[in-house]
Order: sequence, then structure tokens, then C-alpha cells
Amino acid sequence: MRQFFFYILIGNLFFLSSCEETTGGTKESVPPVVPSLSAIQVSFEGLSLNEKTSNNTQIAYNAARQTASVVDFLQQFELSIVRGTLTLAGGQDPELIADSEWEWKVVIDDENEQAVQTRVIAVVGENDVQWDVFTKSSVPGFPDIELEFKVLSGTSSFDGNNGVWRVVNDFRESTDATIEWEVTDSVSTIDAQFFPFAQTSPHTTISYTSRGSSKSMDYSNTTVGDVFISWDDRQRSGFIIQSNLNNGEMFCWDSSYNDIACPN
Repeated sequence: MRQFFFYILIGNLFFLSSCEETTGGTKESVPPVVPSLSAIQVSFEGLSLNEKTSNNTQIAYNAARQTASVVDFLQQFELSIVRGTLTLAGGQDPELIADSEWEWKVVIDDENEQAVQTRVIAVVGENDVQWDVFTKSSVPGFPDIELEFKVLSGTSSFDGNNGVWRVVNDFRESTDATIEWEVTDSVSTIDAQFFPFAQTSPHTTISYTSRGSSKSMDYSNTTVGDVFISWDDRQRSGFIIQSNLNNGEMFCWDSSYNDIACPN
């Protein structure tokens, strides 16, 4: 009888072990989610950046649009390789190259430039994911010589909904930008700092918050100063606070981009 129960016990343990292997596995055996581009990029929907007007009754909107255009150019320039890498890697299946270590290989091919080979490495830890992104291209005039540089590193949650990216410059051994993000069901936030020419203090900082259709951005620049913009991307109304506008007080516009008195 004891032997009979012993075999039943062994059989149950084998059954449970088999179920565990075929129903998902651990984090280390499943690739992490590549953080989406939208999570780290400020969206200016509702500000219509290409609709600049010369109307003297749209001063507030035009000032907000100008600041937003500067920030949009900055993030497009600084995140050019990041944008291509995250977009392409997010649509590919990675390869497990070591315990808890995954690799994506993508090629960013510009018609006017030489193709850039990019490797995305993710190491899954107990509480987060460590990311490193490397690019490789041949030396102009020497097609047989290829150089690889790290362009991005950071950490994220396994689902990619929060984390920190660090845009690095291997040539100068410096950090060009840091981007911290978090996405929840009700709010998304981005906090970015930009360090030009290997400076240790940021030249520009951006704090962006999105709650449904309501957006806001706090922009600080060592040359321009501080600017705060808040807008609704559905109603297309908003306000700006800038030291050289409206005596530094809240300056509002309506859904037609016309200057209006701000509500109390």
C-alpha cells in the first residue's frame, strides 16, 4: 500500500512539473517588452505645429507653438537612432543568446545614408531589465572596416511601462540625454534632460504629463528660461506662462487659437 501511494505521489509531481514547463515559463525564459517610442516621446497633438499664424490676436498660441517646435526638433534630433531602433525591434522576435539575455538585430537603412546595423541587448533581472543598444557601420572609404559603438543604455520594467534611457556618446564618453518615463492607465509622464557638448549640467529639461486629452509641459532652458504650457488636444485650447509674455502671468487661447481672458 505504501508503495502504491509513493507512485501516485511521484506521478503527481511529474504532472505538476510538466504543466509548469508548458504554461508560460519564468521571466527569464520570456523576452521582455521593448519600450514603445510613444512612451518616451512628447506628443504635440492639438498644438498643430505647422499652422503658424501672424494674427496679432493669437500671440499666446504662437508662443506655445514655437516652444513646442523647439522641443519637437530637439527630441527628433537626439532620438533619431533610438526612434528607428525601438520601432524596428518592437516588431521582431529576439534570440536568447545566454541565460536571461536576449538580442534583437535590426538594420536602419536610409536611402541617402549608409545602412546602420543595430544590436539591442536585454538582460532580464529579478526586478527590472537592463538594456544596451549598439550600432555598427563601416568606415567611409574603408568598407571592410566596421566600428561598433554603444548609443543607448538604461533599465525598464518587464512590461516596458516605466524606466530610464540614457543616450550615450562613445566618442566623448559622455551622456547626451536622459529620459525617464512612466505609463499607467490614467497618466503618462516623461522627464528628460539634455547635455550638449559633454556638459555635466543639463542645458534643457522637459517634464511632460498626459492625462487623457489634457497635456502639459514644463520646459526649462539655460538661454530661454522657464516656459509652462498646458493644452487640451481635443478642444485645442490652452495657456502658456512665460516671463516675457503677459507680464509673466497665464496667457490663454481658445479652440480657434485666439487670445482670450483666462478663467479665474
